[in-house]
Amino acid sequence: MNESYGWIEFVIFGPLILGVLFWQLWSVNREIKADRARRAAEEAAAAPPPSSPPLSAGSAGPAGHAEGQHPLDGGRHEPGQ
Repeated sequence: MNESYGWIEFVIFGPLILGVLFWQLWSVNREIKADRARRAAEEAAAAPPPSSPPLSAGSAGPAGHAEGQHPLDGGRHEPGQ
């Protein structure tokens, strides 16, 4: 009879332990999904709206250089007065 106590404990407590394990796994995964959804909603609310509409395929587009790249004399390289 002493040899069967291990099997009895396994049969009684094994499913209980596995049940708690899977319940914790399910609960943590659910919280992770909720946190991700909450973070995505906060980032979407905090994102600034676009300042200009996207350019169409046929448009020339922006100038292509940073503002202030050229000197104030309009690129003529004249000495200042």
